[in-house]
Amino acid sequence: MFRVGPRLTSRRGGPTLIAGLLLAALAASCAARAKGPDVVGVADVAGTGGVLVAGGASATQQPGLTEDTITLSVLADISGPVPGLFQGALDGMKAWAAYINSTGGIDGRKVELMTFDTNTNATEHRIATKKSCNDAFAIVGGFSVADNGGAAVGEECGIPTILGVATSALANNAKNTVSPVPIQPNKWPTGPGLWIKENYPEAIKRAAFMGNDHAISVNQLERARYTLAKIGFNFVYEGLTPQVEANLTPYVLEMKSKDIGYFSWSAERDTLARILKAMDQQNWRPEVRDFTSVVYHKQFLELAGDSAEGVLFPLTNPFWFEADKVPELKLYLDWLEKTSPGAEPDIFGVYAWASGVLFEQAVEAAGDDFTREQVLAEAQDVDEFTARGLLAPTSPKRKEASTCFAYGSVKDGEFVRVFPEEGYDCRGEMYVIPEIKV
Repeated sequence: MFRVGPRLTSRRGGPTLIAGLLLAALAASCAARAKGPDVVGVADVAGTGGVLVAGGASATQQPGLTEDTITLSVLADISGPVPGLFQGALDGMKAWAAYINSTGGIDGRKVELMTFDTNTNATEHRIATKKSCNDAFAIVGGFSVADNGGAAVGEECGIPTILGVATSALANNAKNTVSPVPIQPNKWPTGPGLWIKENYPEAIKRAAFMGNDHAISVNQLERARYTLAKIGFNFVYEGLTPQVEANLTPYVLEMKSKDIGYFSWSAERDTLARILKAMDQQNWRPEVRDFTSVVYHKQFLELAGDSAEGVLFPLTNPFWFEADKVPELKLYLDWLEKTSPGAEPDIFGVYAWASGVLFEQAVEAAGDDFTREQVLAEAQDVDEFTARGLLAPTSPKRKEASTCFAYGSVKDGEFVRVFPEEGYDCRGEMYVIPEIKV
C-alpha cells in the first residue's frame, strides 16, 4: 500500500519501463484534444547512415516506400502537461536518420521522417497511428505514455512498430510491436538490488519507496518493491505524491522519523530534486539514495545542485563519457549535436537510436523486395540485441530486458562510474512477480 498525502491507495497501473523513466503530471492529459497531431517533415535534417542493405525492394503496394525514399513515422509526447517530455526520442531519431542517410540510406533509399506530437493523449496517438498506416512504411523510435491509443489501429493495418519501450499493455502485446528494450509487466531485474544489498546491508533494513500518484509510477513502484522485498529489503515507508505537490517536507519528516536507510523514487526528476533539497533542509540524508536512469541527465544536476551529491543509479547503456570506447555511442552523440545543436543526450534518445538500428538489421535480414510483413518478422526474431554496443544485451524475440547493469553516482557535481570498472555486471535474474497477474 502506498501513502498519498493523508490517505492510502493501492491501485495498479499498466506496465512501464525498466528504468522508471516516467513522470509526474501525466494525468492532466486525460482530456482529449479536438485538434489532430502536428505533422512535421524532418527529412531535411536526415543526413547519414548505418547499414547499407543490398538489393532493391519493390515499392509496389508498400506504404511509405518509393524507389528513392523510405518514410518512417515517429510518435512522441512533446507538448502536453510536461512540455518537451520525450523530445529526446525525436532528437534521437533525427540523429539516426541523418547518420543513416550520410552512408547512403537503407537499401539505397533516403530515410525520411514524419513526426507526430501525441501530447500524452490516446486520441491523438490513434490519429497519428492511422495516418502512419497510410503514409509510412514503419513506426520507429518514438515514445508516448499514450501508446495504448494507437495499438489496435496499428495492429489492424500491420505497420511494423519498433518502439524504444512500449508503455502500455496494449502496445506491448500488439502483434505488430517489437522493442529494443522490451518489458514484461510482471518482471523486474534483481541484479541492481543484489549489488545494493551486498554493499549496504544495514541500509536495506529500513527502506522507503516514493513516486507520483499516477498508474505508471505506481506500477513501477510495485514491480521494484516486490522484487527488492524478495531479495531481503524491508520496506517501512511507501509514499506517493499527488500530481502537483507544493510541500514535500512532510514526506521527508516522516521518513526521517522512521530512520530510513535506503530511499528510492520512481517518477520524474523535477520532484525528486525538490525532495532531495527538502532532505538537506532537514539536515538529513538516508545512507543510500538509489534512483532510476531518469536522473542521468544534466538537468537533474542543475535542479538538485549539491543535494545530488552521492546519489546512485543503475544504467543498461554506456555512460556518455565513455563514447571513446563505444563507437555507436559516439555516433549518437556526434549526430545529435549535428542535427539538434545544444541538445542534451538522454535515455529516450538512446532508445530511439537503438530502435533505428533494430529496423536497419531487420531490413537487411529481409533481403530484396522486402515488405512490411518480412521486416516485422525479422525484427521480432532477433534473440540478442545490443544496438552495436549501445545497450546491454536484450532479447526483442523473447521480450526480455537486460539483467546486466552498471552503477553510476554523482561526485563533485559530475556523473561518475561506480561499478563495475568497465562494462556491465550480469548477476541476478529477471524475477517473475507472482503478485502481478498478466
